[in-house]
Amino acid sequence: MMLTDNGNLIQCHDIVCRIFSPESVSVLLGFPEECSDNLNSPVFSKHIPDKFSESASILVNFLILKRAGGSYYLTKFGAVLKSKYFSLLSELRGENCISYGDFSSEDFNLLSGYLLSVYDCQHSEQFLKELYSEKTIFKSKREGIRYDIYNLILLIVGNPEYFMIHSYESLPDFAVENIGMLRSSVLICDPTVNYKQNLVYYHELLKEADHIHGISTWGTADISGTMIECLKSGAKIELVISGELALKLVEPPYFNNVDEYRNFENLRFFVTDETIPVGLTVTDKDLSLGFYLNDRKTYDSIHDLVCKSDSCLRWGEELFSYYKGRSMDFEEYLDIMGCL
Repeated sequence: MMLTDNGNLIQCHDIVCRIFSPESVSVLLGFPEECSDNLNSPVFSKHIPDKFSESASILVNFLILKRAGGSYYLTKFGAVLKSKYFSLLSELRGENCISYGDFSSEDFNLLSGYLLSVYDCQHSEQFLKELYSEKTIFKSKREGIRYDIYNLILLIVGNPEYFMIHSYESLPDFAVENIGMLRSSVLICDPTVNYKQNLVYYHELLKEADHIHGISTWGTADISGTMIECLKSGAKIELVISGELALKLVEPPYFNNVDEYRNFENLRFFVTDETIPVGLTVTDKDLSLGFYLNDRKTYDSIHDLVCKSDSCLRWGEELFSYYKGRSMDFEEYLDIMGCL
């Protein structure tokens, strides 16, 4: 099994510097204001001057912009980063930024210089330690925004190929806005594993848990067996599942009927009719997260982002709560489908 570290800022030094350069900052802030309340409406730029083409290419390579013909538009990552730039520049200027027309080259230099100052100041080593600490207390709002920006960029720069081929943009907006919370996660890749085989690390993750929250569209008999062991040991399990999976769970190799499900007071299923864009398991100790490929039909069963940090667990719990709140009780769904 291969582990790919996504958190080494030093190795990403050149890329981070180019993303935070005044030219790249001005390209991103040069996009017009969004008219919608979400991150799903791409905004095409009218023109990016040739002198900024290299900066635009860097932003494309690291999923901040997309290129279509001769035009560029923001990805969801780009929309989040642009919003954080606005907020940070407002803090630095001491006033609210209203539109791109308010900006000058001095503003781009100010924002870029603040983001890059970590490399030049005598306190840079301390900043790096704080960046990786879950207990950091920021002295000002601007420091907190910079922390969020660095987390987002480090996550992307550490895993560009992964996010390039996976449908992360199917996540709800709030999850993308806070996805930098996953910065300390590690990408696990095991080409020998597929969903029909035993995922040893995943079974251990389940067995160590006191509670398990999950979102899924598929399952296996092996995983079901491990979860039943967990239930018998006293673990509390709540799963948000698709309607298709819900109908399968009252048949072998899962439960023979709904009465077997009812035997476990510490187990609850919730059924959603929304498209589930991830495979998520978050426990009191671990997070395991997988995505569909860009076709939004093929689940990637050989890659997972895994983590134990508090921020990753909070992100996972917030996503679970979002889908749980938009789901119906398992038995209510079965009754509607005529299966009770």
